[in-house]
Amino acid sequence: MLTAEQAVSELARAFAIAHPDLWLDRFPTARMARAWRFNRPRTHCIVVEVESISGEKSVHELIADIGRSRELVLAEVHELSDSGGRWKPTSDDWSAAEIIEHLVLAEIAGVERIWSAATSDQQASASPNQGLSIEQIVARTWRTQEKAPPNATPRGEGPLAFWAATLHSLQPVLNALAVRLAGMDLQRVVYPHFLCGPLDACQRLEFLRFHMDRHRDQLSRLASERP
Repeated sequence: MLTAEQAVSELARAFAIAHPDLWLDRFPTARMARAWRFNRPRTHCIVVEVESISGEKSVHELIADIGRSRELVLAEVHELSDSGGRWKPTSDDWSAAEIIEHLVLAEIAGVERIWSAATSDQQASASPNQGLSIEQIVARTWRTQEKAPPNATPRGEGPLAFWAATLHSLQPVLNALAVRLAGMDLQRVVYPHFLCGPLDACQRLEFLRFHMDRHRDQLSRLASERP
């Protein structure tokens, strides 16, 4: 018997063969293909939807959450000048520009790891984090203050406006990732995080949202201390 995901995939394939002039867009869920939309611009669309049998968010919803967190982060620095972006209370603190640089570097690394896991032939072993939210995982694995890994540590180079524009530009990359993940068992798309341990694709996406929210709070505190 076909799974819901396989059924929708087969229907999508058959429809695409029968109607090659229609454009295909996909919105996969965390565990099942939830919707395939066939849309001819300016005319009509056909939506085939299979409801997820779990309460988990779809990949599309997780990416939308990241987008909202991204815009809130960018709003925190929108009116800052370049000099304001470089200011920090002490030499041990990060400036606003360095925080945004860190978010850019961390997101690029995290998305690359999801993509690599999605294209790997290796089968992921059972994860100790399976079924946990990212908040639960962080509570179990992080200490009070953690240091960023070298590949996500800001160098303090480049103006705030550059890093803010780069952070904004990464949202379409996530949309492309959603297409790559369509039809996959996302619990089997696993890559370890240096603190959290093994994270599946949905947990990785949850982490991106969590990480932005965490540093948005840091930006808010920084703004309250700025002279």
